[in-house]
Amino acid sequence: MQVDYAGEKARLESWLQAVLHIPVNRNHHETAEFLEVSRFSFINELGGKYAEGFVKKRPGGTRVFIGWKNFCVRHCLMWSKRWLILKVL
Repeated sequence: MQVDYAGEKARLESWLQAVLHIPVNRNHHETAEFLEVSRFSFINELGGKYAEGFVKKRPGGTRVFIGWKNFCVRHCLMWSKRWLILKVL
């Protein structure tokens, strides 16, 4: 069975343009997450990117906690989400 990749690509591109033409879809945060884009994606001065998306970050940063503080930071505090951009050098 022969697959027409050029036709499939054109149909997918047409559908995607139709979906993004609707402002509600275009401005929705999950659309940006699916397309792996952010407001930084379109700034030419920042250079190219390899990938971007959400990562989970543990609270506490680089601080070293001992005793009960260590227990609370590791087991009680919630992880937060951060947007990460992996750059091409």
